[in-house]
Amino acid sequence: MLCMLACFLLGLAGAAAVLERSNLHTAVVPRAASEESEARSLLSEVVAREMAGCAVVLLYDSPDALTPLPSALLHHPYGLSLINLAELDAASSLNLKSQVDMSDARVCRGVVVISHGGTWQRLFKEESHLWEGNTLTLLLLLSNGNHSLDASSLLLHPTFRFAPQVVAAVRAGVDVWTLHTTSLFTGSHRHGTSSLGVWKPSLGFRQGERLFPANKMNNLQGFTFTVAALPYEPFITSADNQLTGPGKYRGLEVRLLDVLAAAANFTYHYVAPVDGQWGRLTKDGTWTGMIGMVAGEKADWAMSDITFSPQREQYVDFSKTFVYDASELVTPRAKALPRWSSPIRPFQWKVWLLVSGAVAGAGPFLCILARLSHHNYSSRVTWFHHLGNSVLFIVQPVLQRGGDRDIMIAAGRVFFGFWLVFSMIVGISYSSSLTSFLITPGLQKPIENLQQLVTSDIGWAKVSFGGVQEAILEQAKDPVLTALREGVQWRDSLSGILQEVVKGQLATWDNSITTRLLVAVKFTDTTGQPLVHFPGFHLLQERIAWPLQQHAPYKPRMDQLISRVVGAGLVEKWLEFIIFEEQISRRLERMRESGDDETSDSLGGTVVLTLEHFQGPFFVLILGCLCGGAALLVELSLKLFQREK
Repeated sequence: MLCMLACFLLGLAGAAAVLERSNLHTAVVPRAASEESEARSLLSEVVAREMAGCAVVLLYDSPDALTPLPSALLHHPYGLSLINLAELDAASSLNLKSQVDMSDARVCRGVVVISHGGTWQRLFKEESHLWEGNTLTLLLLLSNGNHSLDASSLLLHPTFRFAPQVVAAVRAGVDVWTLHTTSLFTGSHRHGTSSLGVWKPSLGFRQGERLFPANKMNNLQGFTFTVAALPYEPFITSADNQLTGPGKYRGLEVRLLDVLAAAANFTYHYVAPVDGQWGRLTKDGTWTGMIGMVAGEKADWAMSDITFSPQREQYVDFSKTFVYDASELVTPRAKALPRWSSPIRPFQWKVWLLVSGAVAGAGPFLCILARLSHHNYSSRVTWFHHLGNSVLFIVQPVLQRGGDRDIMIAAGRVFFGFWLVFSMIVGISYSSSLTSFLITPGLQKPIENLQQLVTSDIGWAKVSFGGVQEAILEQAKDPVLTALREGVQWRDSLSGILQEVVKGQLATWDNSITTRLLVAVKFTDTTGQPLVHFPGFHLLQERIAWPLQQHAPYKPRMDQLISRVVGAGLVEKWLEFIIFEEQISRRLERMRESGDDETSDSLGGTVVLTLEHFQGPFFVLILGCLCGGAALLVELSLKLFQREK
């Protein structure tokens, strides 16, 4: 009996121990975590790890997915905006700069979407552009226990074609989430996806690996871009039209593009706009030319001396400016004055007037001094009593000729001494200047500005690019610009226009760098002087940059590289070298064309004077003969009149 009682008690004790162990095990092993709780853990880790310096926007379709709100979001230092997808219509316009203080944050924002299958598609219909710009986007896709979602298919939606920093997370099983990201403009794919591995709540992310690496677009792995371009020296110069690749063009912008292609590891090929225009906005709201190709996503970007404008920036994004240029006025060189006027050009008309007045007044003054003098009236003194003799005596020093007469009166000698000094200065100044004017003809004043141009007797022409300058003329209300617009002749060749500018028939205006290069290469004389006139009048200051597709993800990398190239001074050096290279090439071409047949008007550095140089002296001689003949006719007429009396 005692043995049976002992066995019963031992059995109770064993059952109690088993029950205690069972209860203990139940207490330490938690229930399997729900999909929402795992999503909150993943969200908390991503925000703390990847979006610590960004303002965060959280979009959700179920409050249960955010209960309780993770502490990483609750205490986020740069603000948190909660938007219910069901109420997206009321918050479709998100302006974080006005809603969140970002003064201490990086210029970025984090967008987190916690959504069940199907609900996320509403974001694409709303076109809220939450993922454009410097945005880090995390998509947490909840299956709601009904079906699994394909993250790769979601990321291939056209909405994400310009969003490089998008990560989609989908639950693949208990405690396992797969992560995918967009792969843009990389290798042979313009828009693809790649796997980032898996995330487990118990393990988290590996140390050092980033979901949103800042250098993601630094290496494009040989992607081939489409670049719209038109030849326009020195920015793009035609080299070999038989080539279809990067070697088809050369020039300043081609050098810059090649440097960027090597640094970012991409290639490119050119396409040309069918209309041959740079780009202008038409009445139906579409763009022509290269701007239209970029805005319509037919080209990734365009190049060839393209000017930034606020109107264009509404349809395309512009890269960093790499050249500052101006639209410069070009007019004919000053016309040469007629050679026959060389004897009178050494002095201005005011000087001639004063010298003539001095000569005309000095003779009578000397005559008066001789008559008023108390000196004895010898023949030497009375000779000066005649006005004609006094004038002849005064004129001789002016003509640098000495006389055989001497004035005896003291007052006359004092006056005549100063007159000799005056005559010497005037004579030497005239004779030295006359030599230079006989050799080098004087010049009329050239056209210096638009006001003088529109009132001149020459026309003006402009190359039609379909660009900013044409748009400015069309919208101008200034009277001078209106007259310029009404009288302009639109041409298709700057070289052809400059040929007529050299002839003195036209004036034009165009980008300073291009125009000066073309003039230096094709329109200079044998001494290298331009055959046109640059008055230094600028119509429009221009910023040269590349128009890119809006929100292009490679733009930050391109801007970074362009800033480095410009900061190193390479653009200026390239431009100087290209101009020098073109000048040398053109001079060698001229030498081959001319051979040894060139002649010169100079022998041993001494100018040989020709009849053209002596038009002025012969004109004076002819004028003297005519005046002498006229005087003879007057004298004969007077004698005939006296005889008749």
